[in-house]
Amino acid sequence: LICFPYVTSIAAFNQTSGDIRNRGLRYLLLRTERPNIFLGRFLGTTYFITISMAVVVVLLSLYIGLKFGIYPMGDMMGWSAQGFLAFLLLTLPYVAMCAWISGLFDSSFGSLALCLLMAGFPLALFKTADAAIAAALEWLTRLLPWGWKADLLSGDLQTRLIGCGMMLVFTGLFLFLGLTSFRKRDL
Repeated sequence: LICFPYVTSIAAFNQTSGDIRNRGLRYLLLRTERPNIFLGRFLGTTYFITISMAVVVVLLSLYIGLKFGIYPMGDMMGWSAQGFLAFLLLTLPYVAMCAWISGLFDSSFGSLALCLLMAGFPLALFKTADAAIAAALEWLTRLLPWGWKADLLSGDLQTRLIGCGMMLVFTGLFLFLGLTSFRKRDL
């Protein structure tokens, strides 16, 4: 869960920025509307990342379960399913954030740089802050999806559901911001 915002940003940074630069979206606008383009790219990227994650999780859990045989295979698959759901829910806000940023820029590199910066800068700032300041401002991490990641694997069902809900709230917020800016964008 630690590296997933960065991996997601690398996989999702160029949803529309490359096509905006090449003026390729102008031809799509003749056949469809802007929200369809924006949400279609978001859903396509989410689908790609979901399938990729599912393949990796299944292969890893099968390998660990068959190679080491420490736990029964049913338990391994159950834990893998919980981990997959946590990865998926943590991925959604970052894919939506990348969609928003990708719609703002016509440079793929600029989009990548800002996606990685937005995923990493607040975390680096909090982690490098003085321990007394960091402890006093721990609640600030809850203003980002990163602050809710541990709740996705909590043993308490209510905490887990709140974490899942917050990931969906962040996803909705970033999609709203992205759709609002993409509608006004010159393509």
